[in-house]
Amino acid sequence: MSNASPRRPKCYSYCHAAEEDHVAVRSSTCVLCFACNLRSEKSVVILILSIASSAEIYRDLSSNSNEASLGVRIEAAMKLAEKCASTRENIKLDEEFEELDAQATRLWNLSTTLTRVKDGDSSLSSKGKDVLHVRLLAFFMLDCSHPSSARKLQNTIRLFRVAVKAGKTCLDQQDDKWAWKTMEKAAKYQEDLTKACDSPEFKPEDQQTRSRLSCDYFTLRTVLAWRQSNLSMADYMYSKAKEQQQSLLDPRMSENLIDALYEIGNELLQQSVFDAATKWLQRSFDVISEMDPISLSESGAELRLAVMHCLARAYLAHATEGSLDKARNVIDMMNEDWPTRLTVYLLRLDLVIAEGPDNMQSYSEVLSRMLSIVQLTEHSFKVIMGRIHVLVSKKDIRLACKCLDELLIKRILVLERDDWIERTFVTRLWVTIQDRAADDEVILPSLRNILDSMMKKLTKALSPKATHAAQILLWKITEAFFSQGKYQIAGSWCRIAQHSIFDTSGGSNIAKISRKIILCALESKDFGMAMEAFQEMPEAARNEAFTSFLMFKVAVRTSDKDLAVKCLQHLSESSDPDRRLLYGCALDAQETGNRELALVALRLVLDQIGLVAPHIGHIPTILRCAIRLTMAEIEGSREADATIDSLCLLLEKAAEQAKRSRQKPRTSDKHIEIVFTIKELDWFARNAYNIGLRGIVEWSSSRSYRIISACIRFLELYPDDIDEPTLAEVSYRRLLCNYLCACISIELARVEDNIEAQLQHYLISRRHIQDFRSKKESVRSKIEEEAEDLSQKFGILLAYDFEAAARLKDWDNLRSIVEEAALSTDKGISIFEKVTDILISCEAPSRVKLIIMQVILNYTVPSPMADIVKLSRWIRTLVQLSIAKDPKVTEALLVEVIDVTKNRSDGQKYPNDEIQWLTASTWNRSVDFHWYE
Repeated sequence: MSNASPRRPKCYSYCHAAEEDHVAVRSSTCVLCFACNLRSEKSVVILILSIASSAEIYRDLSSNSNEASLGVRIEAAMKLAEKCASTRENIKLDEEFEELDAQATRLWNLSTTLTRVKDGDSSLSSKGKDVLHVRLLAFFMLDCSHPSSARKLQNTIRLFRVAVKAGKTCLDQQDDKWAWKTMEKAAKYQEDLTKACDSPEFKPEDQQTRSRLSCDYFTLRTVLAWRQSNLSMADYMYSKAKEQQQSLLDPRMSENLIDALYEIGNELLQQSVFDAATKWLQRSFDVISEMDPISLSESGAELRLAVMHCLARAYLAHATEGSLDKARNVIDMMNEDWPTRLTVYLLRLDLVIAEGPDNMQSYSEVLSRMLSIVQLTEHSFKVIMGRIHVLVSKKDIRLACKCLDELLIKRILVLERDDWIERTFVTRLWVTIQDRAADDEVILPSLRNILDSMMKKLTKALSPKATHAAQILLWKITEAFFSQGKYQIAGSWCRIAQHSIFDTSGGSNIAKISRKIILCALESKDFGMAMEAFQEMPEAARNEAFTSFLMFKVAVRTSDKDLAVKCLQHLSESSDPDRRLLYGCALDAQETGNRELALVALRLVLDQIGLVAPHIGHIPTILRCAIRLTMAEIEGSREADATIDSLCLLLEKAAEQAKRSRQKPRTSDKHIEIVFTIKELDWFARNAYNIGLRGIVEWSSSRSYRIISACIRFLELYPDDIDEPTLAEVSYRRLLCNYLCACISIELARVEDNIEAQLQHYLISRRHIQDFRSKKESVRSKIEEEAEDLSQKFGILLAYDFEAAARLKDWDNLRSIVEEAALSTDKGISIFEKVTDILISCEAPSRVKLIIMQVILNYTVPSPMADIVKLSRWIRTLVQLSIAKDPKVTEALLVEVIDVTKNRSDGQKYPNDEIQWLTASTWNRSVDFHWYE
């Protein structure tokens, strides 16, 4: 090569290092630039020597280098080697380079080693693309190391073999570009070997090698042409490969061809190109059918199964009568060779569906054979369960349950795989409840038999997860039947959920299921079953609130009073602040006509008022119900003392709650409901008043007083802003209640033996009288027609007030009461009669009696309405009191008596006995005065 600068045609860059020293060129960039200007054999030698720098690549790969640029260097060297190989072929260089051959051989062997570890745990396994490039680099270096014009036969065979292997690696790596370049080289080698067949040095074994390599070559060309969508070329290459395969009868070559044809057909099948897929798979099947099955390798036998499987699928996808017959033939052949393979039975199932989508009987028969033969693995188990779901989707629940039972009883229980057992049973249960039209008298016993069989085989109950899933399904079917009114069937399903295999369900779930059984028994009136379910419950579950509520309903319907009371007691003592269950018990007892238990429940409800009021319901309603029931009990009982006392307590409690409700502080929220409305107060006040009036006639005074006092408390709660008529009526009724309470209190005081209690009654009566006194004028002005009645009642109350004051020794108020009686009533004379009797019998001091009698006489003596007989007795009393204490009073009184005797206008005459008594008494007293003087 001259020292002058070479011409640079078609070169996009120029490396000045090449001008100075061609031998020093080492970088692939410089060599690639220089390769554009190759004009002599010496330049090719320099280029080939520069490729020898691949030793650095070998060293880095061997040391498992993680250099980031290693892959780039390998790819650049590979492209350079390919360029070198093409250039050498063009300039017809005959020199061999053994050093380059040796280096290429080392790289090829290294690539083989890397290929073997690529799928292992070695860090080299992530360098698949680099391994391919190393193999191609080695191949092109080998091609460069030998002349193309005078290549030896063995070198050609060697390069043909390497080219075929490199091409297969490219196809495996989906690198069709380099596969094509490699196949171009292989085509030249195949052509050279074909020409050399007639040479003397071409031995028979060389011919055998050529045929095998040609078969592999045409096989690879078939796949490559198909990938390049050159279908005519693919068919041609297949014919050439088939020709070579038939001439060789080599099982390995045949398996390679079968694998290639299978790859094409399977890919087309995945793309749903069924016609083309069938053609290529049929070709693969034809090749493999010509082979003796004994000659197949282990992988070849599996390949045969895969080919037949895909071919059957392709025929099934066509779904024509002819294709289905062919599919059946293929599947029959597979069944003979692989009678226990899962895939064979799956194809058979698909064939049944293709022949008749509704032929579930045949489908289940195939599925049943599969269940009894196929080896169970995790994969096969999932596939089988999926195929059983096909029966469910076709609404053939009976056949699905049959298959599941066979799988569970005959196969899985024997294997003792708890997880499979649980999944199969839960599926069986789920499938069962899908069939609502099934006969429960058949389904339920079959389920019990399955559970019993499982319990015998299993050493423990189902896991909590499986138990939870099963019981959810059982609960859903129970709820469905319950909502339909099929209570006995619902209870039977709950019984299934109580099987001992579900012992891990937990106490709360057990209690919930038992209560559902009780509820079903209540609805179906099977109280024996309810009691049985209750007895089987754990103690803690029996004491739960809702259990007690249900058993109360059972007790009411079976007239078991002790159990009912016990349940009510449990409910009242429950830690749950919600007492609506007690209210529910009361309603249930009332609906069933058991007033006694209804009252017990309502009383327990009312006992909770103040503790759990927000959860108890509408308090006035509860109280009204209790009062009505109590009155009904009183009506139906001869000995009703305790019931009457309960009625009094109810009214008093109602008054207390009404007061709390009406006196709650008002907020700005206008929507807050006042529980005891005016309407509610009306009801309670009217009923308390009417009951109180009845009590005065029929019951003891103390009970009547309590009832009427409660009425007063209701009346006091009416607001002042109500309308005038209502206010007048309320005020008048309150006065009547004060009057009645005062009268009853006096009556109670008179019959009371205990002095302290007696005085307390008198004190209460005076309080009611005072209330009457303070309000009577305002009421009288509003209700004029009742004015006379009020005056009469007030007069009576004044007499009672005088009596109470006298018994309480309130001497200072006696005179004011008498004066008030004289001024405020037209019947003062009759009142004075009572007052006089009280005054005479009381323990008042003589001075007090004298003053009171004097006041009485001052009002009565001038009155023409006074009875002279009664008046004479009062005068005698006053004389007796005054003649010893204050003779002047006696003297004045005698003057009035003389005047009354002479001037009485009504014709009444002073009684002679009284005149004689006055005469004798005054005479004797005058004698006494004379004697003293």
